[in-house]
Amino acid sequence: MNENKNSNIVAFRLDPHKKKLLQDQADKNNMKLSEYCKLVLLDYLEQSMLLDTQKKLVELITETVQNANEKQFYKILTMLNKNNIGIETIILQNDMTYKYFDIPQTRSELNTHLVNHPITEVAREQVLKNIRELRNKKELTDE
Repeated sequence: MNENKNSNIVAFRLDPHKKKLLQDQADKNNMKLSEYCKLVLLDYLEQSMLLDTQKKLVELITETVQNANEKQFYKILTMLNKNNIGIETIILQNDMTYKYFDIPQTRSELNTHLVNHPITEVAREQVLKNIRELRNKKELTDE
């Protein structure tokens, strides 16, 4: 596009096919070719400015949300770190207590066999009996 500084004329070159397309559109809208071109260019300019504004708004919203999320993220990390410190302290405290009282830490360190109490055996048998009864009732209802 060439702009003449002495007037308000803007000139540009087009191939004959594109000029015909523009002329057809101008005729369709009952306008001169120059009026139609001016209208199209100004409309394009307005749309470009609107798109630029929308892009800036999206960038602003994205930045704002990101900043808000970062603050929440760091709060969550701080809480997790506090919890982690508490958990590690309890584990170390238990480990130190077990070692102080010389409680075996592995299966191989156990010197005696752990035998189930008779009450535990009776309770386990009762639970197994209840499970079998429930299974039998279910099979009867399914048939």
